[in-house]
Amino acid sequence: PEVVATSNPQLILYLPGSVLAWQAQHPDQRMLQTEATLLVADITGFTPLVEQRSAMGREGGEEVTGIVNRVFTDLLSIAREEGGDVLKFGGDAFLLMFGGDGCNERAAVAALDMQEALTELAIPGISMSMGLDSGPVELHLAGDRHRELVVLGEALMGALAAEKKAEAGEVVAGPVARRNLPDGVVDSATHCLVEVPDTDEIPLTESFSGETNIDLADYVPESLRPHLTVGGSLGEHRQATIGFLHVAVDPADDVETTSANLHETMSLVQESAARHEVTFLGSDVDPAGCKVILVAGAPTATRREEERVLRTLHRVIEHGAPLPMRAGVSRGVVFAADLGAPFRHSYTVMGDTVNLAARLMGAAAERQLLTTMRVLDRSPTRFRLTQLDPIPLKGKKEPVAAVAVGPIIGVDPRDRVSSVPLVGRMQERQVIRDAIADVQAGTGSVVEVVGDAGIGKSRLLVEARDLAGSLDTFTLVCEQYEVNTPYYMAGHLIRGVLGQKPDTPSAEVASRLEEVITEHGPDLEPWMPLIGIPLGIDIPDTPTTAEIDPAFRIPRMHEKVEQLLAAAHEGPAVIVVEDAHWIDPASAGLLARLAEATASQPWLILVGRRPEGTWVSSPRATVMQLEPLGSDEIGELLRLAAREYPVSDHDLARLADRSAGHPLFALELLEGWEEGDLPDSIEAVIAERIDRLDPRDRQILRYAAVLGNSFTLDLLAEALPAMAQAVEDTGTWERLADFLDLSITGLVAFRHDLIRATAYKGLPYRLRREVHGIVAEALERRARRHPERHASLLALHHSEAGNWQAAWRFALMAAERAREGYATTEATEMYLSA
Repeated sequence: PEVVATSNPQLILYLPGSVLAWQAQHPDQRMLQTEATLLVADITGFTPLVEQRSAMGREGGEEVTGIVNRVFTDLLSIAREEGGDVLKFGGDAFLLMFGGDGCNERAAVAALDMQEALTELAIPGISMSMGLDSGPVELHLAGDRHRELVVLGEALMGALAAEKKAEAGEVVAGPVARRNLPDGVVDSATHCLVEVPDTDEIPLTESFSGETNIDLADYVPESLRPHLTVGGSLGEHRQATIGFLHVAVDPADDVETTSANLHETMSLVQESAARHEVTFLGSDVDPAGCKVILVAGAPTATRREEERVLRTLHRVIEHGAPLPMRAGVSRGVVFAADLGAPFRHSYTVMGDTVNLAARLMGAAAERQLLTTMRVLDRSPTRFRLTQLDPIPLKGKKEPVAAVAVGPIIGVDPRDRVSSVPLVGRMQERQVIRDAIADVQAGTGSVVEVVGDAGIGKSRLLVEARDLAGSLDTFTLVCEQYEVNTPYYMAGHLIRGVLGQKPDTPSAEVASRLEEVITEHGPDLEPWMPLIGIPLGIDIPDTPTTAEIDPAFRIPRMHEKVEQLLAAAHEGPAVIVVEDAHWIDPASAGLLARLAEATASQPWLILVGRRPEGTWVSSPRATVMQLEPLGSDEIGELLRLAAREYPVSDHDLARLADRSAGHPLFALELLEGWEEGDLPDSIEAVIAERIDRLDPRDRQILRYAAVLGNSFTLDLLAEALPAMAQAVEDTGTWERLADFLDLSITGLVAFRHDLIRATAYKGLPYRLRREVHGIVAEALERRARRHPERHASLLALHHSEAGNWQAAWRFALMAAERAREGYATTEATEMYLSA
């Protein structure tokens, strides 16, 4: 079917034509029952190919993309000619549906022709097994945030069972297909297709064709829409965390019950993924239901990827959805790419990391989440864990030490931060010392430490806790995923003052609250129903609270909580609030009241936050904006931290210079300095910021990275004429101001070399090479009769473009020029380059 969509038409490449044809005519339907032949194909050999090419970086990624796309173009083109529609399409498997007259024969022809085409491609190590069967097919569209296609039915069960029996190069027919296919097509003993059936007299059945006003975005996961509408990805190896979730369907349920249960379950998964900023990549078929694939780290970078996926799946499993679930999570390098044929694409992830997550899911029991300590060690959220006996898994030489993930028990106290030396920040430390001295003398205050991620806020707050000494200190960490959970932070504070843990049962907390009020604040007893609100405790109204107008309940609750804290804790106290940019609004309102109370209470409130977020500064606050460390300070930090590393003073100086005064960057560069690449944590921090940009601005930033750490606007415009208008637009540079500095002379400089390096790494290898070549040509035009003035730069760009003869010529020219100027080091480097 040919469907022309008027809304988001570019997404049509990622969706099954038969589903769009159905929805074009019946947009309100969520379930379709039909009769068809389904063909399941599983390609073996792509994962080793991905792993082999991972060491080649982006160049290897683009090579993999080219090979995989060549395979899929040939195979899917054959299927299309026989009327096959791609229902599901992953990295190394796909599901085709053939409907109408002769669907059995056309599926058989397509299968045998595809096997022959793959053989002719003769790609070492690549083979395919296939299974097909016919019968009832159920197409379900499930979920609130997008309509996710789930395929069920007897035909699918038969096709999956047939494929499981097939060896490489074989096509096995299921029982219904065997009965329907002509004699001689299927071997009676092996059930393999051995003869191509005649389909010349069987016409293809056309379904709906034409224009529809359905919005294709409704059928694509939310987090993928921006990526797919700008052209997808050429393929790259990325650090990512993968989650697989199995959803079991009861075959005894009628189709309406199944549809309703799938919708409720998929809605829960989609909501949880969105809440934790995890990409819902898609779903796949399974004999007992379906599988959902979740990913953090692709197509856009994020921080705390392991935690995001773990919390997403933990929430889904603990929620109690109507369908049984189990899950697996792994972390590592994946190959992420937009794969397929010119007429049908899929954004997918491949590699051993993906396979491990799927195998862990397969080994999990019902309502169980399995992962490894490699994932858990990188998650700030801590869970109750059960260590299992090592599990033998397909594809692994040794059994895998799996861990079952239980309830959340808290957040990591960030002990790694406390081990980092604190260098500099003398003025900020003095402000904190003075505030601590004041609170010890009975005068409260509020101090805010503000700065970008990794600039040193948490380390300064650790120092503050150390300086507080014996003062009672309550440390609270606001969670990104709890920003919409009312009183998440405030409830933890009150529990702490009451001497209760975050996971203490509500009944015990209520009992302790009553004890404290009876002993220290009996006047508060009538107000307990209000005090119970931020604790999440439902206490029936007293006559006093029942009379309060709803408009005044929150202010009165703030007042009574303040009185409770003052009564329950006599004397000075320090309240440390980390990551306040993620504070929930309800807690923010209560904390604002406590900040006002520091005028009369001996409380020091220390707040760490980023410039953005939900926090609103108190009028009483002393706000300290953390800036990058000076060159001497960052050098001292590296020297102190480098005691365990065999790093020379020369290398330390290079690391200090490259870090641009950013403590996190400096320490992570030190930790990964031997590997010669950006450590994951730095790349994630910067890449996340770059990925937030508008696609056009992001493209300009990445192209600009090819020019080097500094360049002129006119050179960029000359090198990239297609973007000249955007380059000349002042709004472009205002939007990129966090990454680039633009002077009044038109000179542009990257704020950090690390920003340039990350932006450069995000440019596909082929495009990178093309831009280097274009820049080299532009520089040659500018050099005119004096190319020696730009010889070293020209040598670099020609070399990166693969123009070896020109690169050699300019490297030699640069070496001679350096030698004549007695710059022996530079001359030697250029001679070696030549």
